[in-house]
Amino acid sequence: DRLKRLQERGIVTGFSIKLDRSKLGRPLHGFIQATYERQSWHRSQDDRRDIAKKICELPFVVGCHIVTGDWDFLIEVVAKSMDALGDAILDSLSKLEGVGRTHTMVSFYDFEGAAIVMR
Repeated sequence: DRLKRLQERGIVTGFSIKLDRSKLGRPLHGFIQATYERQSWHRSQDDRRDIAKKICELPFVVGCHIVTGDWDFLIEVVAKSMDALGDAILDSLSKLEGVGRTHTMVSFYDFEGAAIVMR
């Protein structure tokens, strides 16, 4: 009843499942910081939101955030191996128009915080 009331009030907007990446053959979990690169010779109308949407179409990308600071994007990724991730970055992500420098971080472990219900 409580969940139904929360849904009716628009607080609960959906339900999700949590997958075991290892059992799906994607045990490597990481994050890529990337810069937005607008080529001066090409006056593209693409802005960061358009680039983020294109990034999210890549099959190894879980999600993409537009962030503040030295980097423009924070991209969550999964892969079969380091080699597979490297190939994906070199062959796909780095070739997207609008993506500049990248910095990759691999997650050894992840822990959920108390606010996980807010995700």
